[in-house]
Amino acid sequence: MNFQFGHTWGLLNTVELPDAIARYDASDADSITSSGGDVSGWADLGDGGYDVAQGNPSLQPVTGVKTIGGLNAIWFDDDANRTLYRDDYPVPASGDFSVFMVAQVLDDGSAGGNDSLVSIDSGGNDFQLCAGGTNFTGRLLSGSCDTIECSGGPFAGSDRLFNVVFDWTGEQKVKVYVDGVLRGENTYNAKLGTVSQIFRLGINRGNNKVAHCWIGEVWVLEDCTEATRLVMEAHLNEKWSL
Repeated sequence: MNFQFGHTWGLLNTVELPDAIARYDASDADSITSSGGDVSGWADLGDGGYDVAQGNPSLQPVTGVKTIGGLNAIWFDDDANRTLYRDDYPVPASGDFSVFMVAQVLDDGSAGGNDSLVSIDSGGNDFQLCAGGTNFTGRLLSGSCDTIECSGGPFAGSDRLFNVVFDWTGEQKVKVYVDGVLRGENTYNAKLGTVSQIFRLGINRGNNKVAHCWIGEVWVLEDCTEATRLVMEAHLNEKWSL
């Protein structure tokens, strides 16, 4: 499937966007299931049907409060382990896996060392993009590579575009980009696990360390090429006024 948008985003309206494993967009109100603002489900707008959800009302994030670039975002407050997740997530056997996230992490100096924006939890190699101390530095922890400590952080207090790339087929590298700038990389030593994968938004792979953040849009891709990264960055930057 290819997503093509015929309005709103200027010169990019004729650009063909890549096939996605899954895509979540908080600016699409119809994709969010909520009651009183509390979000119990966020629908995958791709063809896979990999919706993320939270059945426990006390752990549900909130919609309709936070925005990014004037568009709605889902708020993952850190007063509880608020998260949305999917427990049968498809990690490709190719080992190629890329996540784009439009998000803001709160700049309040209260982050713990594992407070995570996104994570994959599995019986094999997994990962989390997390704080590296008392603020969100974009540290990547994974069994697939040595720890990546991103340069240029912390990356809290403003709207950002985060991209985590596990590129086995091409460069055999794991990379972290923030706002289109490569902030850290390491050798991709062993493929991400493909069994019992749990995809989590707003929390770490241990399901107990929440990043106080709000998330506007998430794309999960198998395509890890540079050309696709540039197209995705241009599209998301323009759409969310980053």
